[in-house]
Amino acid sequence: MKEPEPFVDTRTAGLLGPARSPGSSVVIVTYNNEGCIGDCLHSVLMTLGEGEEVIVVDNASEDGTVREVRSFQQRTRRLHLLESDTNLGYAAGANVGLKASAGKWLVLLNPDTAVWPRWLEKMRRAFSEEVGAVAPMSDNVGGRQLIGEVLEVGRPLGEIQDVLTERFAGTTEETKLLFGVCLMLPRSLLDRIGLLDEDLFLGNDDLELSWRIRTHGLKLVIVRDVFVHHLNHVSFNSMPSSSVHDLISQSSSALDAKLNAYYGRTPTSEEIWGVTFRG
Repeated sequence: MKEPEPFVDTRTAGLLGPARSPGSSVVIVTYNNEGCIGDCLHSVLMTLGEGEEVIVVDNASEDGTVREVRSFQQRTRRLHLLESDTNLGYAAGANVGLKASAGKWLVLLNPDTAVWPRWLEKMRRAFSEEVGAVAPMSDNVGGRQLIGEVLEVGRPLGEIQDVLTERFAGTTEETKLLFGVCLMLPRSLLDRIGLLDEDLFLGNDDLELSWRIRTHGLKLVIVRDVFVHHLNHVSFNSMPSSSVHDLISQSSSALDAKLNAYYGRTPTSEEIWGVTFRG
């Protein structure tokens, strides 16, 4: 399928500006994540290098999420908490964090995850001039990023990173879609093509961003020797299922309309992302 001109979201392009730090900024959007955000922050803060930071954007959580984040904030200057009075949705919440970030490398990380040492370093090494975004292997994720695609099912979490390091050190795999559990992108790229699409309140943001990056002729890469554990849908499960379904449907419709305007038709998911989960 021939692409028209590279797509730039002019609403948010140019809002980041130059990096103020050579390291990574990890942006985490929370909503009712009291039960998992502590484990996530503990694992991330233990792995940060010099000049790296974590930015938590809370979307008006109704549980003890903010209290839990503040307990970590009291122990380190590397953690910044931004609180919203309303639920902005995932994309808009992430953009708040991205605009507040300082790093050369920007990481979008779900709050129901855990990471292992050197994850940031190994993902950065996978970049070249041809690569627009990278992501790790994970559990509870789709496509070739699913850990079960390369390892035996049932391994203890503590062993998975060691096995990946041994079997796949330095190896990557190109793909058409990177899932939003954990994404690393260069700040300069997001500044040029625009931030996350805020019309997508819940879901589809990773599909849209993967598509948009590829319209610029850049590759998406899975880093096969990095593992990020993912619990899956913790925030979703705190909301009524009917509300989640409606919000995802709205985001899907908004993305379909965007693709239709770009191509003059709505392409199949197989054409764009190499998967068949969309009609």
